[in-house]
Amino acid sequence: MRRFLIDPVPAGQTTITLGKEESSHLSKVLRLKEGTLIELFDGQGMVYQATISEISRSVTVSIASSHKSQAPQPRIHLHLGLLKGKKMDLIIQKATELGVHAIEPFTSDFTEASPPKEHKIERWHKISLEACKQCGRNWPMIIEEPSVLPDQIKALPADATSVLFWEDENQRNPADLIFPTILTDLHLFIGPEGGFSPAEVTLCKQRMVSVTLGPLTLRAETAVITALSLALFLSGRMKHQ
Repeated sequence: MRRFLIDPVPAGQTTITLGKEESSHLSKVLRLKEGTLIELFDGQGMVYQATISEISRSVTVSIASSHKSQAPQPRIHLHLGLLKGKKMDLIIQKATELGVHAIEPFTSDFTEASPPKEHKIERWHKISLEACKQCGRNWPMIIEEPSVLPDQIKALPADATSVLFWEDENQRNPADLIFPTILTDLHLFIGPEGGFSPAEVTLCKQRMVSVTLGPLTLRAETAVITALSLALFLSGRMKHQ
């Protein structure tokens, strides 16, 4: 079933008009017809079953039913060194599909990518939105403005549960991680293509544990997907909630 993002619907309202972009996508790209059943989500947990009632310059739909979905916990915060080229596009898409709550890009000593301009951040939001529609996610991923690594570490809550995935770690494996029984937020730190500098590793280890992703040298984007999958499994997120 095709899904579309809408603004929050006032209580009791049963007929709504889709926004310009969603109307255009529905009618001109997907070429859906009146009477087609679709799903709507408002980005705040509400999900609606609706039927297309009129297609003109904008699309009008009739809501048949609705339900409230709960945001999954723990919320995963991905702190990621900026990557070059279109690698960030891939990470935005996959992090959305894997249920990451927020991605917080950072620049660090070995960062090779330039800080993204506004049009690139807008592109990331569009990629994330399309991934939400595809994977059935009801809570869009937050994409923070890039900042520097020390500032992100400093901003961590005092009791934050945080993990550094570091290529030179040789003592602790992901299986050694033990998370609190009640865990609301989990912060994961992964470096850019060049990894972390020794000074950055020292700084990170003051606030978090570090683990390895194995003996092989992984591309940054492979490391991100692997680390996220492990964290989701170990924190109990890989189940229907």
